Amino acid sequence: MKKLFVIITMAIVFVCCLTFAACSHTHNFVDVQTVPPTCTEEGYTMHVCDCGYCFKDSFVNKLNHKLSEYSYNQDATCEHDGTKTAHCERTGCTYTDTVAASDTKINHDLCLTEIMIDKSEHDIDRCGKFVCQDCGETIYKTISYEDINIPIIDLSGDISTATKEITANVNFSFEGETNFSDIAGTVKWQGASSVNYPEKNYTLKLSSKIKVVDEWGKQKKYCLKANYVDFTQAKNIVSSKIYGQIVKSRNIEDEVSGLVNGGAIDGFAVLVYNNGEFLGVYTLNIPKDKWLFGMEEGDEKNQAILQAQDGTGSTMLCEPIADDFSNGWDLEFYSNEDSKIDNSSEWVVTKFNEFMNFLLENESGESFKAGIGNYVNVERCIDVFLYTAVIQGMDNQLNNILYITYDGGNTWQPSVYDLDSTWGGYAWGNKILYAAPTVLDLSSAFGNVLFVRLFNYYYDEIKARYKELRAGILSNENIIQSFESFYSTIPDVCYKADAIKWPNKPNIDTNNITAIKIFLNNHLSQMDSVLN
Repeated sequence: MKKLFVIITMAIVFVCCLTFAACSHTHNFVDVQTVPPTCTEEGYTMHVCDCGYCFKDSFVNKLNHKLSEYSYNQDATCEHDGTKTAHCERTGCTYTDTVAASDTKINHDLCLTEIMIDKSEHDIDRCGKFVCQDCGETIYKTISYEDINIPIIDLSGDISTATKEITANVNFSFEGETNFSDIAGTVKWQGASSVNYPEKNYTLKLSSKIKVVDEWGKQKKYCLKANYVDFTQAKNIVSSKIYGQIVKSRNIEDEVSGLVNGGAIDGFAVLVYNNGEFLGVYTLNIPKDKWLFGMEEGDEKNQAILQAQDGTGSTMLCEPIADDFSNGWDLEFYSNEDSKIDNSSEWVVTKFNEFMNFLLENESGESFKAGIGNYVNVERCIDVFLYTAVIQGMDNQLNNILYITYDGGNTWQPSVYDLDSTWGGYAWGNKILYAAPTVLDLSSAFGNVLFVRLFNYYYDEIKARYKELRAGILSNENIIQSFESFYSTIPDVCYKADAIKWPNKPNIDTNNITAIKIFLNNHLSQMDSVLN
């Protein structure tokens, strides 16, 4: 009511001021009215003359709103700020304001929907297509580790000049939980049959040591493996991790018991770019190098690695090695990264041939069991035999079996390498053949004489060890869990981009976790029957 009276009075006075002319005499102010301030209007004093003339003075600033508790009427999005509303308790007016800074317009909630294979369309390095989950806007920008949670490697330089023998200079950048930028290095093709595939593996050598995994320590040399015949990218790494579990399950203290995966490689999935252009999904692996096997500098005369190459030597596994290693064996002598054969390697030939000759000359169970322990650890050999049979590693009984010595060739430790042609898939030539589930012929072991002798003369020990492993490490559950754990590290958008980049990769649609499960159910049930 008071407010209404003030308004009416002001209106009357205003009209009077317009109607009456100024007094011809001194004004006689007969009324002085005080109008208090509000939160919307200033306060003032009104002076009114009996002639109708009036004026204001003594102005008082507007009051602050006495606001009730705010209520939010619009949340902040990536398109607009949020707002909040309150009512003034003095006048009842409605007051609207933007919300606090923490609730102001937010960033887009971007989801990577496509890895762009060709950066030229948008002229953006490591270009990705992102869609906002709130407003639907499409944005093209550089993919970061935070966007995809998979490490990213960029090789700056012309890698098209690289071959198996010729290196190309690069600058190496790594973005992940740790970050490295523009480290000088070189790359060259890595592998034997894989050099014939359109997507290459690379040996990477850096000018300085970096640590990408705590367990690996600081290293200069790494392997970028394309896994061209294994679209899952999983078999090589998962197989190695399972092998490492087997090695560590033995209560044996030796040179391999403390190694990462027991001397098999280790690695993790990465995206690889060259000058910002997508190359594909790779795995960054420990190379077949001295640090994989825990070999140290200064002991070159006692440590060496031998790898079968074409099956000639490994099929019989007892053909003596030629002096120039020309008959199916490759010397991976760790002190000489180029594997050059010279006089310093003569002891390798001599000592390994002693092992081969023992296998040739001792076919009977009695003589074999009496002497085999002088050349190998039988329990370690049984594990390699069973493991390669379970993963259906035919190539690992033929070409990719390794023999390692730490004591000048007196004893040899068998090991495994290149495990992507396993679990039902195997590569011959330039294609992959998906094998029907079948059990390796354990009694013949593809002619691997060491494994044949083991099967014949240590059958009870093999059965007991198999039963132990099947109850845990080689159970279907542990194997599948290991694969699924690896799969979870590679988003589907990466697999899709890899298939677009390399459309001729074999069995893109069928080489998956489902196929591995089917293989396990058939293959291991047959293994159980054979070794029951």
